[in-house]
Amino acid sequence: MTEVKTPDNLVDLDGLFKSTVKGFEGYGILYKIEEETSREVSGDAAGSLDSRAEVKASPVRVWIKESVNDPVIEQHMNKGTPFKKMTVVRLINANGENQVKATQTYENIMIMKYKPHQEMKYRGSDVDGLTCVELRFSKKTNQVASFKQDGTKEGQNVSGW
Repeated sequence: MTEVKTPDNLVDLDGLFKSTVKGFEGYGILYKIEEETSREVSGDAAGSLDSRAEVKASPVRVWIKESVNDPVIEQHMNKGTPFKKMTVVRLINANGENQVKATQTYENIMIMKYKPHQEMKYRGSDVDGLTCVELRFSKKTNQVASFKQDGTKEGQNVSGW
């Protein structure tokens, strides 16, 4: 199995984007995503460890290409109107076909920051004309599939909150 070269990460935000990737025409290229979740744990390895029930999530930051839909995203932020759903997929090439290796789904999305005219390195090249969107969500699902050596799907694991 080899990784899909262009693109490998795609994003759908309430149907705003378009692409030419077969089977993913309603997605846009996702240049970068950053997020972090944590749980507070106290104690040490010699004694008992205590964990709080609360899981904390950082804001999610996504970098997408500037488009005609930038004002729609900015207006959602300005008015405090949530998007219903954002889906991020990571593709691999299995047996010559695009297959979804991982899917993260975020629901009830509030835009916190909108930063147009961003630049970054992407696969060794400078890319400009990117928009960075920082958001929070109320629900997340993370699904990762596994594939056999011959490229057939053999199972998946799912987490969420």
